[in-house]
Amino acid sequence: MEGCKVTNSTITSTTELVNGEWDNGDKAGGIVGYLSPNDKVLNCIVGGNTTIKGIS
Repeated sequence: MEGCKVTNSTITSTTELVNGEWDNGDKAGGIVGYLSPNDKVLNCIVGGNTTIKGIS
């Protein structure tokens, strides 16, 4: 992923059923919530009035 921008947003992570098991909802992020080791994020910005809410 490259050159993306998130501004003035609310991002909320919730629990969901994944492969028959419940994910705990802790993967919240301004651009992505989770990356595998080979994924890359380049030149992206999260700004403005952005709120990110995850479940811990």
